[in-house]
Amino acid sequence: MSDERARLLQLLSKTISDYRVGEVVSMTSDHIENWLSQFESKDQPVILQEMNFIMEKLYVSRQCAKLCVHEFLKWLIGSKKPEVVLSHIHFLHTNQSGNSQKEMLNLVDEILLENYGLNIASIDTHDIQNYIYMDDAIYTGNKMYHSLKESFEFLRHNNKLEKLIVYAIAIHTSGYKYAIQRIKNTYSKLDVKLYASSEIEDTRFSRSNIGILWPELTTEHSLINMYTANMYALDGQKLENNKIFRPSGYILQEKLFSSSQARRTVERAFLVKGIELIQGNQSQARSIRPLGFMKLTSLGFGTLFVTYRNIANNCPLVLWWGDPRYPVTHPFSKWYPLFPRQTNQW
Repeated sequence: MSDERARLLQLLSKTISDYRVGEVVSMTSDHIENWLSQFESKDQPVILQEMNFIMEKLYVSRQCAKLCVHEFLKWLIGSKKPEVVLSHIHFLHTNQSGNSQKEMLNLVDEILLENYGLNIASIDTHDIQNYIYMDDAIYTGNKMYHSLKESFEFLRHNNKLEKLIVYAIAIHTSGYKYAIQRIKNTYSKLDVKLYASSEIEDTRFSRSNIGILWPELTTEHSLINMYTANMYALDGQKLENNKIFRPSGYILQEKLFSSSQARRTVERAFLVKGIELIQGNQSQARSIRPLGFMKLTSLGFGTLFVTYRNIANNCPLVLWWGDPRYPVTHPFSKWYPLFPRQTNQW
């Protein structure tokens, strides 16, 4: 192993060191090497370099998450007394799958206790003026919409529902807009304010600052060609209307990768391996795409945003798919994940 490879492995290990700490295998250099070695040798140096480059920007440690939530609370409270402001606020917590909202509220309690000697339960709430929806990230927007709909169905029969504040460490632009539009179509008088610590552009258009994977159009790889043809046939789409690839010649304002060539290498490697994983497990739902969960006809959502708590299934399969604890005959044993997911449910 070269000194540069060892250095980059160690650097990435440090960046993602608190990922599900105590729950899964430690994010050591050896663990990362085991994952990296599954790709073609010619692609491995670029993948390792770019994972370092991207995770430094998109991986959110617990410390970073806490700082982000603290900034939101300072904005929310302003110069007023915290107990007065918070007495007119209701933090929404729904029964939707996952623990991200619960963890965010735990961070709120931790910050309030450390800085103001309060916690949510100790505040005497009355005359609610703002409802707050918190999550670590908004991806396609579906979870946010259904979570809010569940809350609103109860609240509108029991309270005056006029103002909503949405907070997330990261939002994906089109996913957030989609969720808010659906909410406003149902609750037209609702005033919605957004506070996000970061925004990831996921709208696919020329010269965009796109922050997700959007592979370039190719007809040179038989595996990709067969997969896309089969996907369109199953989803009832026409190949001539294909917009799932980035057309050749599209110029992006590159901010996710270190270069356009590095983007091409990683996108192609992640896509090919993702297709191979899907083909090895024919029983999974069609919405599990090579580049992540997506119900719409596509190659997948393609985000690379990861937090210490878990990785979303909207991320490329090569990052989270598989479990080496399964028997060698099981499809999950065929891939060693970098970020083992808390659940592997489709």
